[in-house]
Amino acid sequence: MRPVRPALRPEDTLSALQAVASGAVIAPSHPLLSFLIYERLFLANGLEGEYATLVAVQQVLEGAVLEILGDRNPGIAELELLKRDFQQENPHREAYSLLYYRFLRPELGLSVEALEQQVHLTRRSLQRRLNDGLAYLTQALVAQEIQARRQQHVADLNQRIPVLAGHDLYDRHGFVMALMQQLSTSLVMLVGPPGIGKTTLAAAVAHQLVPNLSALFWIDLETSSLAALELLAKGTHPHWPRLAERNEVLIVLEGVHAEAVELLRSLHLRALILASSRHWLPDWPGVALSVPLLGEEASRKLLAFLLDADVLEQAFLVGAGNPGALLEYAYWGHFVHPGQVERRGALWDYWEQRWQTHSLSVRQVWALLSVCEAHSVRQVMLQDVLGAGSLEAAEVLAQQMILEIRDGLLQLNPSAARFVLAEETRLASAGLLELVMRWLQPDTISAAGAELAILLLEGGILKHIPAQSVARLFRQVECAALVTEHWSAWENTLLSVPLPQGIYWENWANLQEARSLRWRGRLTDSANQLRRTIASCGALGFFDLYADALVEYALAMLYLGEPQSAHENLRQAEGVYGRQPQGPLRYARMKRILGVVEAFAKPERFLSERTNATEMDFTASYAGALAAVALGKTQLSATLARQAVAAAQPGSLNQARALMLVAQALWRLEVAQDALGYQVRSVNVLQRNQDWVGLVRSYNNLAVIQAGLGRIDEARATLGDALDLLLSLQDPLALQAVQQNLEALDQQRPLSLTSGY
Repeated sequence: MRPVRPALRPEDTLSALQAVASGAVIAPSHPLLSFLIYERLFLANGLEGEYATLVAVQQVLEGAVLEILGDRNPGIAELELLKRDFQQENPHREAYSLLYYRFLRPELGLSVEALEQQVHLTRRSLQRRLNDGLAYLTQALVAQEIQARRQQHVADLNQRIPVLAGHDLYDRHGFVMALMQQLSTSLVMLVGPPGIGKTTLAAAVAHQLVPNLSALFWIDLETSSLAALELLAKGTHPHWPRLAERNEVLIVLEGVHAEAVELLRSLHLRALILASSRHWLPDWPGVALSVPLLGEEASRKLLAFLLDADVLEQAFLVGAGNPGALLEYAYWGHFVHPGQVERRGALWDYWEQRWQTHSLSVRQVWALLSVCEAHSVRQVMLQDVLGAGSLEAAEVLAQQMILEIRDGLLQLNPSAARFVLAEETRLASAGLLELVMRWLQPDTISAAGAELAILLLEGGILKHIPAQSVARLFRQVECAALVTEHWSAWENTLLSVPLPQGIYWENWANLQEARSLRWRGRLTDSANQLRRTIASCGALGFFDLYADALVEYALAMLYLGEPQSAHENLRQAEGVYGRQPQGPLRYARMKRILGVVEAFAKPERFLSERTNATEMDFTASYAGALAAVALGKTQLSATLARQAVAAAQPGSLNQARALMLVAQALWRLEVAQDALGYQVRSVNVLQRNQDWVGLVRSYNNLAVIQAGLGRIDEARATLGDALDLLLSLQDPLALQAVQQNLEALDQQRPLSLTSGY
């Protein structure tokens, strides 16, 4: 809503005229300035350019002043004062005098005729002088307001720069000037290890350019997505200035990577671009400059500050026992001049003593992150460490600081490098396996823990694990991936991680292949592969693999419509698991699957033995809903299925299965619109997770609901999608259901739902 226009009183105009005539600055709180700002804000909308805005505001202000002045009646004049003003031969003073005596002092009674006689000017000349006075007044006011706004704009831009102006550059001012020269013609990227001063140097350049900038964008790509950069590249960013020249817009990008380079090619034509990175980018389209090391004099100055005992103690105290704040000082040792190596070593000796005071978990995770070669893997792990429940928030922050400096540590003096490598080796061999296994316990397993463990295998942790423990780690991560539905990520890991050698691992690989076949919907091939694996593992005495294969075979039978066979195989697996000393996670998974199978095979018995519905977890609620469907207890099925939806991880396959059951129950309760909503949600989740077997069944049920609502064309199209998908699958049960529903649709008969899976 537009605010009320400020009132412009005669006395306000008078005081402004007096200030202008005497050369004084009009106070920011003056009412006439409020009037001007109002007109600038609301009249300038739609105008292009600063000059057009200035002219428009001047015209409005002149009109407002004249409107007030025109209400006055002239009287007699103090002619001597008027003559004295005109004797100064100052056109601005003359114009002011005319304004003052003609309009602002009506009690003097000065008429136009009297003015003509006394100052020997015609009426036309007097009017021109009056207009000149008004123009002079408004130009002074507008210029003053524009200058104030420009100063505020510069202050706002400076606040976007993370380093204050005047920060010590340690004798690198010449490098800053060279940067600015390169920036005028090309994209510029600063390259150097963490802590060498890339941000400080970029900030120094930005502070130099700010007075001439219309806009400044500072984006850290290490902590944010490409969304803001994409908006800039498309020209849709809300803060992009209109009609700005290239040299009036500066974009600073920290942590630039290959994905951002393509966006910068088009932006270079519209803005100055200064980027920074720890690595050289081969496709960088501009100039890449390596940040220089400090000279010996600057190194001496820096180390004198860093080695001050009070500074180090204060840094450690600020870090609250974590290495973060201390390392903020310590990693400056990366670029200290080689002539100062001995003093740099003293800094790291101090840090080594402090390192021993940190908790074992902090040091273990530091070593854990350090042994992973891939930088992208490390970043994902840092995001998931807290979710895995292994560290407190403050400790995670410490890991981020440690990881930032680790890449440059080995470039320091030999004593520091020896300490780092020895500590990593000791911690890796002593505690990493236990640390990972702690995330994968049956009572604490989480999606974050499983993802973290999978990433560790990709990151190269196996080379730091004792050979006799590799099998244990592999089997635990494998089961965690299955329990938390990270099967796709696990498959990708197996392509890049070398497997242990031996006949045991050949059978293990056959089991993984059978799982992969089932995941891709080739149910018949999966069942055949599992029969061979079960026979081989049983003959060779690999009973842990034998039990796992029985569970997978039971799942294949369940999908193929043979719940009794599935139940028998799971009972057999249950007996084998009971004799295995290491397999609590696999046993817990088998029990959950057994509950679902029993709901299919023996629904009445299952429901009679179930606990109170409010105390049931996802598996119990879901299996109970399946049993209720089989017994025709639709209302109970809807209740239990809703509980299963609430208990499932959002966006997971379990949630999709439960949503399909809710839709099935609501359809039978004749709540058609609600059923359609739940079924569509199930389809969307299954598509995102690429579960083709479940998606075919979900498509079939969606078509049933669409046909029941009279949307025959939509139902036919949905069944067509299901049939297209079945061409690449081996799912005879789903194929039969879809074909029967297509025939029913042609013959205008009711369609049939498929049960949950």
